Amino acid sequence: MIIKLLRKVMIVMDENLKINIYCDESCHLYNDKLDVMSLGAVYCYNSTSAKIKKYIRKLKEKYNFNKEIKWAHVSYKYIDMYKEIINKFVNSTYLFVRIVVIKNKQAYKFKSSSEYDEFYYKSYYQLLIRILDNDCYYRIFLDRKDANGKNKQKNLRRILCNARYDFNREYIEEIVEVDSQCNSLVQLADFFTGMVTYYHRGLHEKENADRCKKELVELLIAKVDISKTTALSKKSFNIFLWEGSKNASN
Repeated sequence: MIIKLLRKVMIVMDENLKINIYCDESCHLYNDKLDVMSLGAVYCYNSTSAKIKKYIRKLKEKYNFNKEIKWAHVSYKYIDMYKEIINKFVNSTYLFVRIVVIKNKQAYKFKSSSEYDEFYYKSYYQLLIRILDNDCYYRIFLDRKDANGKNKQKNLRRILCNARYDFNREYIEEIVEVDSQCNSLVQLADFFTGMVTYYHRGLHEKENADRCKKELVELLIAKVDISKTTALSKKSFNIFLWEGSKNASN
């Protein structure tokens, strides 16, 4: 009886040390000519992820919504569903958000795709390094983008493990690409990252701003300040405005 109880305790403790991180990017293409780029992550304990996915599935059923939750495709027809997502997860105690905003991407004047790849890794480093803790174990899920994904996963894992002195590759168990269509938490990363990027591009202030997106941004900024870098201690919805080496320490 005691042995069984101890096993249950160990399983619970183990689950509380496992964290899943779901990532996506906005305005991240090499030749998109846009100044603002963002990388975002939503993360939670492994034991919580199934409950969040179930909630999203039920929410989609409630609104008869059979698509991906993507910022680029939000429509006023489903604005109440999007508002429920914001009200449910912003400042929650079980799903955390971190978004890195690069507001001067074009100032880097990349001379080649390899230079841009280096910038890509540095950006992801800034996104993830402040989430990682050597007391926990991590699985990182990236939205599938291109055929070069496996190399990016391998290089990113090496960079992050070395930065955390995890030379045995123990704490970051894996970095994998997934199809966002099949992963609702990657969809949440897309939704929140796209919304913050929309705000920092100033599109919500335009005269011809999309009505749905403007209302959602207004709801978000009523709940959390996304205009500036927030303290690392504010994990519920953390923003980092990154300007390369000028403030790369946050």
